[in-house]
Amino acid sequence: MTNSCQQVDADSNGTLNYEEFIAVSVHLQKMANDEHLRKAFSFFDKDGNGFIELEELREALVEEGVSDSDVAVDILREIDSDK
Repeated sequence: MTNSCQQVDADSNGTLNYEEFIAVSVHLQKMANDEHLRKAFSFFDKDGNGFIELEELREALVEEGVSDSDVAVDILREIDSDK
């Protein structure tokens, strides 16, 4: 058995039971979702400083065909919890 398979075989019996399989599947899905979220965040965080600023949000919305700049203000007002 390979090392990676041994890591997910919680009871070390050389096979994956249903619970182990589900645990691995959930873990892999979470990793994929995390990567998609990082890429999505990077799309908006144009300068790479770890924050999506109003102007970056406006630029990204324009790239996607939303030209009303008030939309960006409304989005930030709704979701920026620490203002």
